[in-house]
Amino acid sequence: MSVPFHPGAGTVRRLGDRRRLLPSLTGSLLIHALILWQAPGLLLSEPSAARRGDLRAQLHSPVTAPPTEQPQPRPAEPIETPPARQPEERRYAPVPAERPPIETAAEPAPAQAEPDAQPVEPLRTGIDVAGLREYHLALGRKAGQFRRYPQAARDAGWQGRVAMRLAISESGAPISIKLLSSSEYPIIDQAALEMMFLTAGHTAVPESLRGRAFTIDLAVEFKPDDAP
Repeated sequence: MSVPFHPGAGTVRRLGDRRRLLPSLTGSLLIHALILWQAPGLLLSEPSAARRGDLRAQLHSPVTAPPTEQPQPRPAEPIETPPARQPEERRYAPVPAERPPIETAAEPAPAQAEPDAQPVEPLRTGIDVAGLREYHLALGRKAGQFRRYPQAARDAGWQGRVAMRLAISESGAPISIKLLSSSEYPIIDQAALEMMFLTAGHTAVPESLRGRAFTIDLAVEFKPDDAP
């Protein structure tokens, strides 16, 4: 069974005091809560003196990263440029002056002791060369009339070349004839000597050679296919 409670005068007075203090306590709690709510922001915005020193040290002494090696640029390869083409200088050959006459040395006559040597016209002082050439051609034209190929040599098939020297007197008549180079067949050599001696006796000497003695070298060749 419950007993009804009846507060006394003292109790009522204490309750009234507590009710009057409640608004003050509530306001104090709100103020403290507001201070506590703003405190983190204040701590973040205003760092301590030690933290400010660290920040200054970091600002004054920044950590420098090690230098990175920059790739060296490759040297450019030189480009060969062709040399500038110089204009061609035209050169004109000088007009040749009149050529001097070319003197050719006369070939020495071979020694007569060599049997294979070809007969060469001996050099004579004061003899008209053109006259000798004319006389040589005249003897060649006339020799056909006195040419006699020995029948024995023809039948045997012998052939050869005979060189001789004919001597002419001041009157233009033949004086002598001698063998210079043999055909190796005496019958052919004798026929050649007789033929040219007879030819000289029937050939006139040119006007430029008359009145002086001279010699002239001749050659005769015999072959089996010659006319009889």
